Amino acid sequence: MKAEAKVRAAPELVRAAPAHTQEGALCDWYASVFGGYGHVSQCGMGTVAVPKDQQECLATSFPGFCKKATVGQYEDCARAGIPSHGCDLRDECRHLYCM
Repeated sequence: MKAEAKVRAAPELVRAAPAHTQEGALCDWYASVFGGYGHVSQCGMGTVAVPKDQQECLATSFPGFCKKATVGQYEDCARAGIPSHGCDLRDECRHLYCM
């Protein structure tokens, strides 16, 4: 997995306009880090799947994010999941969700 790859998105808020352009770049980066679109990782008793394509990623990955979540927080969350191949959510991900 490519831990050193950088997101090609502006460093501001993830959900800032123009949302789909930036979110699309984030989806592409995330997919590349975790084995590509459609990749499935075995996680103990289950699996974690990367969305099958950018459209699915856009529809499922960002709607639950807090509007103040930043691209840096998204990168930190994804990078924290690299050692477990995306199987373990880490504390770095809590900043993405409004609680």
